[in-house]
Amino acid sequence: MKKLKILIPKIKPPTEPDIVTSQMTNILSELKTHFDLKITWLIFQPISFSNYKYDDSEIIDFHNFSNAVDVLNTIEPDLVLMESILGIHGIAFSFACKSNKTPLITITTTGISKSTKTIFAIKSSFRLIFSNHVLGDTDHTRNKKFGMLRYSLTRYIFLIRTLRNLNYGFLFLFKFILFYPAFQIFSKNYVTFHPINSGDLNICLNNNYYFRMLKAGFDKQSLFLAGDPNYDSFYNLSHSVPNSIENKSKNFEILFCPSPMHEHGMMSKSNEHKLILDIINQMEQLSDVTLSIKLHPSSTSKEEYLKLFNEHNFSGKIYHKENIVDLIINTDAVLNYGSSSVILDSILLKKPVIMILFNNPEFDRLYDEKIILGCKKISELSYMIPKAKEFQFDSNNLENYIKNQIGFFDGNNSKRITKKIFEFLKLKNII
Repeated sequence: MKKLKILIPKIKPPTEPDIVTSQMTNILSELKTHFDLKITWLIFQPISFSNYKYDDSEIIDFHNFSNAVDVLNTIEPDLVLMESILGIHGIAFSFACKSNKTPLITITTTGISKSTKTIFAIKSSFRLIFSNHVLGDTDHTRNKKFGMLRYSLTRYIFLIRTLRNLNYGFLFLFKFILFYPAFQIFSKNYVTFHPINSGDLNICLNNNYYFRMLKAGFDKQSLFLAGDPNYDSFYNLSHSVPNSIENKSKNFEILFCPSPMHEHGMMSKSNEHKLILDIINQMEQLSDVTLSIKLHPSSTSKEEYLKLFNEHNFSGKIYHKENIVDLIINTDAVLNYGSSSVILDSILLKKPVIMILFNNPEFDRLYDEKIILGCKKISELSYMIPKAKEFQFDSNNLENYIKNQIGFFDGNNSKRITKKIFEFLKLKNII
């Protein structure tokens, strides 16, 4: 079996559960049936760490390298696999791979992204960049004054060193330093694309991202529409989860999954805490409802919310890193706000979703009135419970929603992507 070395630059290590890791892991698992893989994850955490092994992969620290060219020369990968959204380390490796002629494959994120108001986008960007906590930091207790700004500057220096290593002159660097922050800050989409971050092959998970990347200037020949590999394991599960509540005499169990909004700069911490407590208070007034809370496993600090809940005497179950699929299967309905992927998880598992709406395209980007029970006022949550108890998914509406959000849903997205990668590698004379 031919050996294949793959480098994956990423902020969080694969030990931390998130959508991107799940996508990559499913693709890698399928690639292992064709190749003897050597996998290296280059991790961009704010604090240095010692390199270590995880499963059959090596986890290494970006602080050990001056720039992306240095990484490629040291690791000598046959292939670089990374996210396609515009980001600092993504740009660095896009430039470095083109220079070193190292094949680069990118993959889009889950769901869709909609344009929002410019003023909201700017406020969100500034709120995030001046946050004390670093988005993506695996240690949620680690807060430092202007922590996110310091971390961003460290990665930005890594990028500038990459460009200097590639002999880009002062004028180009000056233009670039002005371009990147402005492009990000004034972008109307949370998920931002630019061809400067393009790979040789760019895997699009649905039509929304495919056409957005085309519009952004990506080469059409480099785009491949595949479907989201994260949801391959959901396919068989979706046919076994019952679409109705069996015991209607018991309390209606609701799993409340707050989105990590203030962590991503979309809301202030005080406003989000107030929102969560208002939702809890409203739900606790309902005698026939049992409320549990599932916090985001990697973006949210459990300690922060335990303190908040203890101060307000919340007595329900609180989950953090537990398996979200198991929790959804064993609940009657899911309550959410924002654009968390838990909405897609719940719908694919045929569980009713009650969604608090904000009248903001980015917050409500996963909402569809034919599939989700929308609630514009928290005071109206009580009216949603009877609707959730009787809710049935219409098969045509469900099929259309899934197609729009995750592309194909047949359990074969990882295989489809692997086949395309195989063809790509053959074209590049790597195999």
